[in-house]
Amino acid sequence: RNPTEECIEIIKEHKWLHTSPSCDLNNFFIENLWDLVPDDWKQWFERLSEEQLFDLPITSPDEMWDWPHMPSSLFSFIERCHAASLRRGLPADYRDVSPLMCHQAIMRGMSPKKLHEVERLAPLIQEVASRFDGDCLVVDVGSGEVESCLINSTVKGYLSSVLAYSYGMHVTGIDSTFTANAEKRKDAIWKHIEKTEPAHLRDQLRFVDRFLDTDITDSDFLKMVSHLEQVQLEFNLKIILVGLHTCGALACFMLKMFSRCQSIMGFVGAGCCYHRVPYDPSDLGIPRDLFPMSNHVTQLLKNERTMDVQSLFLACESPQSRSNRSFQDKQYSSRRRFYRSLLEVAFRSA
Repeated sequence: RNPTEECIEIIKEHKWLHTSPSCDLNNFFIENLWDLVPDDWKQWFERLSEEQLFDLPITSPDEMWDWPHMPSSLFSFIERCHAASLRRGLPADYRDVSPLMCHQAIMRGMSPKKLHEVERLAPLIQEVASRFDGDCLVVDVGSGEVESCLINSTVKGYLSSVLAYSYGMHVTGIDSTFTANAEKRKDAIWKHIEKTEPAHLRDQLRFVDRFLDTDITDSDFLKMVSHLEQVQLEFNLKIILVGLHTCGALACFMLKMFSRCQSIMGFVGAGCCYHRVPYDPSDLGIPRDLFPMSNHVTQLLKNERTMDVQSLFLACESPQSRSNRSFQDKQYSSRRRFYRSLLEVAFRSA
């Protein structure tokens, strides 16, 4: 059985664990979902220390040799999850990348996390573009660097500016709002580098303030993103579609554009906020044209609604990101969420 088939089987068999209302912490108490947990699992959980409970999501069965003896069904579940999970380590070629060699003005404003992402994604995009003869146009959808997915997001165009000014690539950044911030940053960068860089570099980067409708035609998309004259569009344009933190359904839209538009030669994307994919509140169903997108997974699921918005929200969780916290921080966070849920139970019982 291949990894995709194994993942689907795990998701189907343990639907009670990840679909609504199970994976919502408040519902766990309100609906008394503890009763859904097998008795031998519950007995084992109750024997664990608080620290072991915190470490459980990031600990493989092989590392639990000094833990209480685990029920075979739970051991099998955890072992299968670890075996089927994607490897989270970077490939060797991108693990120890060289520091970003560019003017300080281009890196200004980047957090350590953003710098880590851009340092690894930019050379990957360049490597993909090098596979094709001639110059490629990089289209950075969402302009790649939204500080948060909230309404007051601020698009800065970090990835776009590095690709244009450090790698010399033609770049068009697209976002539905806030591109004025990226334009201001672009102008500020140019003031610092114009004396040391060739003049033509200034025109390597532009931003388009546009909401991408899912029904946009290929020709309209090409006209919008191209730096070239209209007569050249049909024959010469080679596009690399990229996106860093493509929130919700944006990644789905980009994949559809990549598969449909002949001028889009490559795709490099890092999605986020899967739970923001639109869904039908009446049955918590994810639109079938957004998930699953592959025919293979569609056939494996056999039209079953095995995942909902709560499943996708759970998929965004990253236990590894909390593994370096102190025990006191983990305890505080856990108890704060517990008291929040307990308060809701009290309100509903009043």
